[in-house]
Amino acid sequence: MQSKLALILVVAAVAALVASGCGGSSPDPLSRAAFAKQANTICLSGAEKRESTMAKLTKEAGGEPQASALVDEGAVPALSEMVEELDGLGVPEGDEKK
Repeated sequence: MQSKLALILVVAAVAALVASGCGGSSPDPLSRAAFAKQANTICLSGAEKRESTMAKLTKEAGGEPQASALVDEGAVPALSEMVEELDGLGVPEGDEKK
């Protein structure tokens, strides 16, 4: 239970960072459709990496790893990579600051 709560808090924090527009802009903005497609691919890949790492940690721990290991070794690296990749997409066309 504690590990699920920690994971939820990490995911919420990363989502808040992404939603706050912490990303830069690219020289050629993507269309909204292209942005959404690439963002979905990034998120699915990140989720697969996170789940794979968490399954490995669970197996290594004999069934119930420490919450800190799940967060520090499973959730945070995968979510950080996702944020960097999403940041690299820039702002979708039409959503630039005016």
